[in-house]
Amino acid sequence: MIPYSTSTDIGWRNDLLNVSKVEDSITDETLYTCGSDDRHILYPGYSEGLRALNAWYNEGAGLGTR
Repeated sequence: MIPYSTSTDIGWRNDLLNVSKVEDSITDETLYTCGSDDRHILYPGYSEGLRALNAWYNEGAGLGTR
């Protein structure tokens, strides 16, 4: 098990997990168009990272419940 913690600022603390789900083939045009938000919420595939984080949360990972 690798310890993992987060805080109330989900956008910043978990950014690496969330952007890891963004395709490597993303174009510069898409990065420019969708990159107006500094939290990368508009990046295609970003929501998959949020789903993974949500699954971990619902499994109780890192919450000291296991």
